[in-house]
Amino acid sequence: MALSRGIVEDHGGAISVESEPGQGASFVIDLPAATPQAGTDAGSHTEAPSAPHGPRRILVVDDEPDVAGVLVEIGRLEGHTVDTAVNGVAALEKIEQGTYDLILTDTKMPILDGLGFYQEVGRRHPALLKRIVFVTGDVLDADKRAFLEQTGASILAKPFELDQARQVIRRLLSARERGA
Repeated sequence: MALSRGIVEDHGGAISVESEPGQGASFVIDLPAATPQAGTDAGSHTEAPSAPHGPRRILVVDDEPDVAGVLVEIGRLEGHTVDTAVNGVAALEKIEQGTYDLILTDTKMPILDGLGFYQEVGRRHPALLKRIVFVTGDVLDADKRAFLEQTGASILAKPFELDQARQVIRRLLSARERGA
């Protein structure tokens, strides 16, 4: 619900709920008919792109279309080029075709999960490991939590707020620009 609210508000809209006991609930989404003009209050939720030296390339690896879509939209609103892959194998193919400044990967996916993807990236392109962010809602599994901690990679926990995702993307791309 928080993701939906953030997307609606980022587009200058509002979301509300209508409910009656025993009748369920209806969510009402109101969106403006036109895109707000720059400098208006309705457009103040959208911040300037964070890439002062030009757009960066981001790869989103997630088999959940809704989660991937939100991350793609955030990256594009920040002015970046964003590609997607539905699993680690598809992501490895994308990496072979081009360079990415940041990789956001789910941990639980079919064919090759995020942990296997991380290990394979380490074998093929070790310099990319510090560009990986794990996006996961599964941190209760002790083995997975230990692996994630061992990598030292950033983690974006699901469900996440839009601002959390923006901050992670900005922080890591800024660190990359500084050579950190």
